Amino acid sequence: MQTLIPHANPLGEITRIEYHGQPVLTTAQLAEFYETNINNLQVNFRNNAERFIKGKHYFKLEGDDLNEFRHCLKNFQTVVSPRTSVLYLWTKQGCARHCKSVGTDKAWDVFEVLEENYFNPPAVVEKPLPSVSNYKLAIVATRLAAHAEDPYMKRRLVAKAANLLFGEEFAVPDCHPAVQLSLFK
Repeated sequence: MQTLIPHANPLGEITRIEYHGQPVLTTAQLAEFYETNINNLQVNFRNNAERFIKGKHYFKLEGDDLNEFRHCLKNFQTVVSPRTSVLYLWTKQGCARHCKSVGTDKAWDVFEVLEENYFNPPAVVEKPLPSVSNYKLAIVATRLAAHAEDPYMKRRLVAKAANLLFGEEFAVPDCHPAVQLSLFK
């Protein structure tokens, strides 16, 4: 139901909370980021309740849902007071609506940072580790390059080693550097 992911961003180290598969912020987190108080956000929400859609702009947790959520948070820095009977979690769209109602330059700047780093974090592309055989071949290519007298051959061997280790093609000219120089004089 909810996933907690530690996530670094320009606002500092915060716990990224996902609820029903989407990143959310608590009212307290939102007030802190927008440099306003919780009461201001609550009043804005009450005054504009018809503009907020439950499940799209926010989630309202109470009873068993709130207790389960508290249980998941107990090992994280985000704390929900035991006296809290209702907790609102704000989605990206809900945070945008609050940003409009707070209306400060700081809120707009912070929302942009949240949007880029918290709600839409840059994708982390994990490259597979090189196989043992590729690793061994890369070592051989590197050793051969260290002993090669021809600079062109050294570059080709180093490029091949990098290709074996990182899986990326590293361009090496098709002709000897001396030939290239004569072609481009």
